[in-house]
Amino acid sequence: MNNWNSPVRIWKSLTALFSIIVFVALPAFGDPEWEFHDKLPNPNETILITGEVLEKSSNTFKIAEVNEPGIESNTFMVTGEVRTRGFNPNSTSYLEMWTSLPAEPGSKQIASSFFSRTLGKVGVMKTLDATDIEWRKFVLPATMGEDPRRPLQLTLNAILPQITSEESIEIRNLKLIDDASEFFGSNAPPLKKFHLTSFSLFTLILGGAIAGALLTILVSKTRSKMISSELNRIKAVDSID
Repeated sequence: MNNWNSPVRIWKSLTALFSIIVFVALPAFGDPEWEFHDKLPNPNETILITGEVLEKSSNTFKIAEVNEPGIESNTFMVTGEVRTRGFNPNSTSYLEMWTSLPAEPGSKQIASSFFSRTLGKVGVMKTLDATDIEWRKFVLPATMGEDPRRPLQLTLNAILPQITSEESIEIRNLKLIDDASEFFGSNAPPLKKFHLTSFSLFTLILGGAIAGALLTILVSKTRSKMISSELNRIKAVDSID
């Protein structure tokens, strides 16, 4: 009977120990957050781009410019929502993101740039047209391949070559996501950053200490019971003899 109960007790104890680690130590990491999105315009604000404004300048409207975005991954993207107002059936526009790079890693001087544009016919990278009267998601992805350089500047533009004074587009919920591996087809989810405060670190250490102490007690008691059981078995055998 003791030989059957011991594994069950050990399993229950380990389950309780795991619960302590989850509820005490794990919360020390805090809630995961996408990093860098606060360098873009407030996601809660809507950016309005009208044809009247563009008629006085050019067909390019600079939405945002992010200097030293702190990109760490080889893939990243800007996401958001967009809709059009008053577009005629012949009007087409698109969004673009220019990624500016240094000549070599560590340099602060821009040497080259490349762009991503929403020029597709369907999906999150389609052009802007009269059908986009409801809010829809858009994505401007970029990949660095094996390039060790990191972006010095990101520039987001709206290109509206045929827009009239009665036409406009609206953009909201802009976010800059570091690690767009999921978008590029990787099975790995986008990397999320964790913030560890002093209090969280203390909580993590305390949780680990409690878990270690309980594990030590559990092992000690289990070993004592096994030794006691074996001694009783030997005594029983000797008494029979």
